[in-house]
Amino acid sequence: NLRHSSNRRRKRFKSPRWPAAANPRLAAENRPAVIENRKRAGDYERDLIVGRHHASQLLTIVDRKTKLVKIRKIAKKTAELVHEQTVKALKSLPVKSLTNDNGCEFLNHVHTTKSLGVPVYFTRPYASWERGTVENTNKLIRQYFPKKTDFKEIPDEKIQMVESLLNYRPRKLLGFRSPVETGA
Repeated sequence: NLRHSSNRRRKRFKSPRWPAAANPRLAAENRPAVIENRKRAGDYERDLIVGRHHASQLLTIVDRKTKLVKIRKIAKKTAELVHEQTVKALKSLPVKSLTNDNGCEFLNHVHTTKSLGVPVYFTRPYASWERGTVENTNKLIRQYFPKKTDFKEIPDEKIQMVESLLNYRPRKLLGFRSPVETGA
């Protein structure tokens, strides 16, 4: 009985979804207690900060205990580039686990598991508090790169400078020591 019964709303953008045949993911609820309690260094969380018009991104990787930050610029939001930059950022560090959200950029988690030899856990959808360390670190990074920043225009030296500033910044949680001083 409506006047416009034939017109239906359409989605404006196609949202990417995990393929049905994707490899099974480890749930963050099943993480060992040592990861949950932040008792050891080497348990990392990772996320993407999206730039202006979704044209470029920053991959942020943060240690849950020491708060050590690794920031890498990514030109496209593809699983292959995220995997490559993750391995490059963490190859010289002792890694024990990774925790992600459910974004399609982390689709190559099996390759990351094989390359680093660590389990990769996934949080529940819309449960950002399960990766609180990386979310708070992204908030700190946004002080230097506000919303609508095009990361293509930012030189790599400036990104490395922000990484160094965060890694040498004293934290109350760490007894007013920096993440570098706590020994990652």
